[in-house]
Formats: sequence, C-alpha cells, structure tokens
Amino acid sequence: MYAPVPLKNAGLAAVLAFLWTGLGHIYLGLITKGILYMILGVVLWIAGIFVGIFTFGLGFLIPIIFWIWQIYDAYTMANQYNSTVQQTGRAPW
Repeated sequence: MYAPVPLKNAGLAAVLAFLWTGLGHIYLGLITKGILYMILGVVLWIAGIFVGIFTFGLGFLIPIIFWIWQIYDAYTMANQYNSTVQQTGRAPW
C-alpha cells in the first residue's frame, strides 16, 4: 500500500514566495520554475535599479509587479496541487 501524498500549505507557499522570489514554487516541488523565477527576479531588480536611476524610480514597477504576481501564483499552484491530490491521490507534478 502506498503512503498518502501530503497536502501543501498554500499560506506557507505564499509566505515563502513573499520572502524570496521562487521559494514558494520550490516548496511545491516546482524546482525548475522556482529557480527560473529566482533568476528572473534578480535580473528584474538589477534592471530596475539601472532604469530607476533615469526614470525617477519607475524602473522598480515591473519587478514589484512580478514579485506580487509570483506570490499569487505560488498560492494558486498550492491550491491546484491540493485539489489534484484530493481528487486523484497523486501529486500533479
């Protein structure tokens, strides 16, 4: 008999994503996506610094939007993970 697949905590995924871009996705088992988000987040923040110098801080708008979006994405992916586990008994990825 197989051990039941544990559910993921959507709140914890969101908090981890809040603390560091991509960390919530890594918690969910989406390692590649999480690492890509980490790299993209750093690139966007560095670009935001350089663009922000010439645009009175507007360069930070895109990295902040991306950061907020990936928090939401980690939360919704955790709920999708839990829904799939409850319906099939298996992890979706």
